[in-house]
Amino acid sequence: MIGAISNAVSGLITSAKKADDAAQRVVAPNADITTDIINLKSAEISYKANAVVIKTSLEMSDALNRIFDEKV
Repeated sequence: MIGAISNAVSGLITSAKKADDAAQRVVAPNADITTDIINLKSAEISYKANAVVIKTSLEMSDALNRIFDEKV
C-alpha cells in the first residue's frame, strides 16, 4: 500500500504542475484557451483520481489493522 500512496502522491504533484502550467499559459498573450482549459480539466480529473487512490489505500490499511487487531 505504501507503493500505491507513493505513486498517487507523485500523481498529485504532476497534476498540480500540469494545472499550474496551463493556468500560466491562459494569461499569456495569444493563448490557446481551448487547449489550456482542456489541460486544466484533465489535471483536475487526474488530481481527484490520485486523491481517491490515497483515500482508498488508507481505508484498506485501516481495515487490515482492524482485522489484525481482532485476530490477536
